[in-house]
Amino acid sequence: MTSELHPVELIGRKAEIAELRSLIAKSRVVLVFGSAGVGKTALVRAALGSEGVHVSLEAVSEPREAVDRTARAIARAGAKTTGEEGSPSRPPPPPPRSTGDPRALLDLLATETRTIIWDDLDVRSRKLGPLVAKFAEAPGPARVVLVSRRYFTAKEATFRAPVFEVKPLPHEAAAALVLEIERARGRTLVDDLVDATGGNPLLLRLALAETIRVAGDATSALRRIVEERSKGVAGAVVALLAAAEVPLDEMEVVRVVGKGARDAIDELRKHLVVVREGTRITIAPTAASIVRDAIPEANAPTWTMLARVAEAMLAGSPHDGLALVAAARAHLELGRPAAVLEVLHHHPIARARADGTALERLLRDLASHSAGHRAEALRVLVREQLRSADYEAARRTLDDLPKPTTYEEAERTALLRAECHVRAGEPEAGQRALDALTRFEGKRTKKGAPSPALGLTQAQLAILRGELAEARAILEALAAKTVGTATLEARRTVQISASYLYEERYEKTHEWVTRARAALKAASFPIEPVVTILDVHSLLGLGMVERAEEVIARESRGRPHAPMLHVAALVRRGELLGAIDVGDGALASLDRRADLLFRSVVARDLMRAYMGLGDFQKASRMLRIAEVGADEPGLAALGPICDAEHARLAEWKGDRARARRLSERAFAKIPGSPFVTIDRDVLQGRIPIAPADAPPAVRAYAALRAAEAGLLRATPRALDDAVTAAEAASRWYSEAALHHETARAELALAECHARRERHDLAARALDACEAIAEPRSYVPLLVGAAVVRASMAEASGDLAQCAQSLTRAIELAGDSTDGLLARAARRVGVLLRDPTHADATAQGPYGARVERLGLVRPADVIWRIGTRRWLRGKGDPPPEKVACSVELDERRVRAEDGRTLELPEQRVALLCALAEAGDDGATLEELFARVWRGTFHPLRHRNAVYVALARLKDSLKPFAREIAIAHEGERYHLAGSAPVGLRSKADRQNLASLVNGSSREDPVSR
Repeated sequence: MTSELHPVELIGRKAEIAELRSLIAKSRVVLVFGSAGVGKTALVRAALGSEGVHVSLEAVSEPREAVDRTARAIARAGAKTTGEEGSPSRPPPPPPRSTGDPRALLDLLATETRTIIWDDLDVRSRKLGPLVAKFAEAPGPARVVLVSRRYFTAKEATFRAPVFEVKPLPHEAAAALVLEIERARGRTLVDDLVDATGGNPLLLRLALAETIRVAGDATSALRRIVEERSKGVAGAVVALLAAAEVPLDEMEVVRVVGKGARDAIDELRKHLVVVREGTRITIAPTAASIVRDAIPEANAPTWTMLARVAEAMLAGSPHDGLALVAAARAHLELGRPAAVLEVLHHHPIARARADGTALERLLRDLASHSAGHRAEALRVLVREQLRSADYEAARRTLDDLPKPTTYEEAERTALLRAECHVRAGEPEAGQRALDALTRFEGKRTKKGAPSPALGLTQAQLAILRGELAEARAILEALAAKTVGTATLEARRTVQISASYLYEERYEKTHEWVTRARAALKAASFPIEPVVTILDVHSLLGLGMVERAEEVIARESRGRPHAPMLHVAALVRRGELLGAIDVGDGALASLDRRADLLFRSVVARDLMRAYMGLGDFQKASRMLRIAEVGADEPGLAALGPICDAEHARLAEWKGDRARARRLSERAFAKIPGSPFVTIDRDVLQGRIPIAPADAPPAVRAYAALRAAEAGLLRATPRALDDAVTAAEAASRWYSEAALHHETARAELALAECHARRERHDLAARALDACEAIAEPRSYVPLLVGAAVVRASMAEASGDLAQCAQSLTRAIELAGDSTDGLLARAARRVGVLLRDPTHADATAQGPYGARVERLGLVRPADVIWRIGTRRWLRGKGDPPPEKVACSVELDERRVRAEDGRTLELPEQRVALLCALAEAGDDGATLEELFARVWRGTFHPLRHRNAVYVALARLKDSLKPFAREIAIAHEGERYHLAGSAPVGLRSKADRQNLASLVNGSSREDPVSR
C-alpha cells in the first residue's frame, strides 16, 4: 500500500501514519477514534493517500443510506480519476434496492480495490455494526476504516476489529505545529493577541491568565466556555448557528438577534467557539460536538430567527444553496411544509447548488412529516436526483411515491418515470411508463388535449425513435401552450435542438439551444446537463472547439457526462490518442449505468479516433458498440448516424461499393444532413458544392471532399480544381485548429501537385501534413504521405528514395497493408518482411492512392539516364528525350528512327560508363575501374583504354549525328543533342542493386 503525505507534512504524526498504514494492510476493518479536533481524518487520509475514498456518515443511522452515500463517493472518485489524471477507473454498480441487507455493502465493494473511510460515526451509527461485521468476514481487496470520536466496544460493533487511538500531539510536536501555522498565515499568535485586545495591558494579562488556566485540558475548558455562554444573547447566537449547521451572514445574524449580538459574536470568536469565513460566521469545527452536547434542541424562536436570517440571505443572493437548505429546514421544524416547497420552487438555481445529501435528507423528512406534501416532496427529490444523473436513486424514490388516485397525479409520476428512463438511455421503458396512463383515463378530471408536459415527453420519445419531422410538428403545435411557462418552453426548445442534432444540422441545433438557454435564464433556472451536451456537440460540429471547451469547463466540471464531452472535443480537435485514453473510462462508466444512448455516442467518437489512427479493427468494434443502441427501436435516431459512419469507414478501408450503399441508406433517413449529402455526392462520383449560405464548417467539409473527389479524376482541369478546393479547406481547418482535417487537406493538396509534376509545391504540402500527423500518430495520413513521396521520387528518377518511402509506408501500415501497396513495394525491389500480406490484387485502405500515382504500372525494364533510374513497361517510351538508347541485354544501340547497331560486350560497357558519367565525364582511371573492374596503372593500362575508346568511336560512326565521344583535358564524355538512355530488363537482382544505390556489374571482355 502506497500513499503520499499532504503537501504540508503532518507534524509529529509520522510514526502514527506508518503504524496505521500497517494496521490497515493487515485487517479488512480498522476503528480509528479520538477526541474532537485531534486530527483523525487527516491522519487516515495521509496514511491512505489516493487509495482512500472518504465518506461522511454524519447523522446516518440506516444501512441503506450508508451504502448509498458510499456508492456516490466511489463514483465521484472514479470520475475524478478519469477526467483529471487520465487513468480510467470504472465506477461501481449501483447498490441493490434491498433495505438494510448486508449483501448491499458486499456487492458494492466486490470489485473495489481502494479503502473506504467511513467518517463522523456516532451513537446513531450502531445499526451499521452487522453490516460491517459481514464485510469483515468476507474476502476481497477492499478495506473499511471507521472514524469516530467515541470508542466502540466489540459488543456494540458485533465483531472484533483492530482499534487505533489518535492522541493529542506531544508538547514538542504541538509547538512545531504552532510555528508552522504561524509561518503559513504570515502572522504570529502574539500578533493576534495584541490585535484582539487592542494593546490594552489589562486585557492582555487577562487573556494570558485565561490561556494558562485552560492549557491543561483544552476540551474541558472549551466545554466550560460553551456552557458559560449558552445563555442570553450569546446563547441565542450559538443556538442559531448550531441549528443552521451552515455558515450564516454575520450582518443578518446581528440584525435578527438584536442588541448585544455584535459583542456576543466577538466574545465567542475570542474563545474559538465561533469562526468567521469571509462575511459569514459558523461554529468552529473543534467546538461543534461540544456545542451539540451543551446546547439543547432548538426551539421555535430559534427556528423563526433562522428562517428570517436564511431568507434574508436568499434575498441578497438567490443562488445560495446553503441558505436555501437552512431556510427550508427552519420552515420544516416550524411545521410549515407548504413554505418549504415554496422556498425550494422559487430558488431552482440555489437548489441545484445545494448539498445533495442535505437536500435529500430535508425532502425525505418533509415527506415523512407531512402526508399531504409527501408526493410533491418526493417528486422534487426525483428532479434533483435526475439533475445529478443518479438514475438508480431516482428510481428508488419513484418507487416510494404514494399510489396515484387521480389521472393528474398518475401523469406527473409517469412523466418523471419516463424522463428517468430516457436520461438513462432506456426510451422504450419510458414509452411503457406513458402507455400505463391509459389505466387512469377514467379518473381524468379535465378532458381534451394532453397536457403540454405529456406532449413534450411524447415528442422527445418520437425524436429518439428517429421520427424527427413528426416530432418537430408536435413541438411547433405546443408553442402556444408552453410560451408562458419558462421551464416548458425550455424543454420544447431543447427537444427541437436535439431533433436537428440527429440530422447533423449543427447551426440549427445551436440556434435552438441558445433559445433554451435564454428561457432558462429568464426563469432563473439552472442550466440542465442536456443543454450543455447539445451546446457542446453543436459547437464542435461547427468547428468552434475552443468555445465548446469553455462550455465544458464552465458547466460540466465534476458531472457524470463530462468525460463524454471531453472525448468529443478531443476527437474534433484531432487529439485522437488523448480521446482514447479518456474514452475507455467514459465507455466503462456508461456501460455500468447501461446508458445505451450516451454509450453509442462515445463509441461513435472512439470509432472516429481509431479510424484516424489507422486501427480499423478497433474502429469496427466501436461501431458495433454504437449500433447496439441504434438497434433498439426507441433509439432508432442513431441508425442513420451509424450508417453514415459505416460508409465513412468502408470508404477509408477501400470498399467504395459498400460505402455507396450505406451512404444511400443514411441519406434516405436524414436527407437534411449536409455532411451525409456531401459524402453521398462524392461516392456517386459527383463533386460536392455547399450552398453559399451554409455554415463555414459545412463549406470547409465540402471543399475537403471536393479535393478528395477530384483526385479520382485524371484530367488537368479536375486536378487544378482539386488544388483550389484543398487550399480552401486547409486554410479554414488550420484557422479552426482542427488538426486531422487540416492534415487530410494538405495530403490531398500534395497529391494534386505531385500528379501535376509540381514537386516543390507537393513537398511543401507533405511537410505540412507530416508536421501535424507525425506527433499525433495519424497512420493512414502518414502512409498516404509516404506513398506520395514515393511517386515523386520515381518520377524524378530516384528509385532508391522511392523504395525507402514505400518501405516506410509498409512499416507504418502494419497489418492494414493492402495488396496494391505491397505490390508497389515489391515492384521496386523491396523485400517484404511479412510475405502473408494481402493478395496483390486486393485494394484496401491505400490501394486507390497507390494506383492513382502509378506505382503499380508495369515495370518490365529499367531506364538509366545519367545517375537517375526509372521503371517502365516494355512498350513505354523513354522517360525523357534521349539521343539513342542502349539495350544492355541485347548489346544493341537503337536510334529514334529505328536504326540499330550491335556492339561487343566490352564496348557496350564502355558506352554505359560514359553515359552514366553524364556531362561531367570520366577520367581514364574512372573508366578503367568501371569497365575493367581493376586498379588503374598509367603505364600498363592507359593504351588499353585509349584503344577501347578509339574502337568505340569507330563503331559509333553510323550514329555520328546522335552520339560523339569528346574530351576536355583528361575527362571523356558523350556529346550530342540529348543524353544516352540505358535500357535493361528489370529482374530481381537488378532491382535490388538499384535500390541499394549501385548498378549491376556489366559483363566485361578481358
